[in-house]
Amino acid sequence: YSSTRLQPGGHSGTDRGVTRMPLPPQSTNEDELDITGLGAAIAGRKKLIVGGTATCVVSALLFLVVMKPQYTADTRVLIENQESYFTQPDRAAGGNPALAPDSEAIASQLELIKSRDVGRAAIGQLGLQGNPQFDPMAGGQGIVKTVLQFIGLSPSLRQLSPEDRILKYYSKNLTVFQSPKSRVVNIQFTAKDPKLASRGANTIADIYISMQQKEKKGRARLAAVSIG
Repeated sequence: YSSTRLQPGGHSGTDRGVTRMPLPPQSTNEDELDITGLGAAIAGRKKLIVGGTATCVVSALLFLVVMKPQYTADTRVLIENQESYFTQPDRAAGGNPALAPDSEAIASQLELIKSRDVGRAAIGQLGLQGNPQFDPMAGGQGIVKTVLQFIGLSPSLRQLSPEDRILKYYSKNLTVFQSPKSRVVNIQFTAKDPKLASRGANTIADIYISMQQKEKKGRARLAAVSIG
């Protein structure tokens, strides 16, 4: 006669001392990555992937060919005080002959540098007429720009005079700004030719300085007449 007693945990007494190893979880087909299906999906879209990659490469190459590099030259001009004892005796009475111009005076000088008078002189000295970058009508108008103008996406340059056309692109490539907390004005000129960019910035500065010297001489003559 034999008896079997259940031990706590639900095991029979005859199983005491036997270690049972847990079985690893069985993976199902739903959890596994379907490599075959993924490869088939990529193969089905192979033409789309190759076409998109080729389009990006061709677009990048066209951009590098069409868009030529731009060069920007920078020159600096110190704004001098244009006032004297004869024009503003109240300011000169303080004993400081080199009074710094105020913010309004500097702003007016910035506008003078960007003015059409300085622009006309610079265009003549730099020979920008006939340069395709500044005179786009010189080499004829391309098909793309003609179509854009026809559908209204680009302004028609034929409506502008030759001088206005060149001044438009000249002003677009000219940047004038004041250095923070100073009387120094920065003149930047951009062109596809680095030598032209450098000549442009220096020429504009020379024209402005020449105009200021003429104005100063005129003020001196007026002061001499008032004294005499």
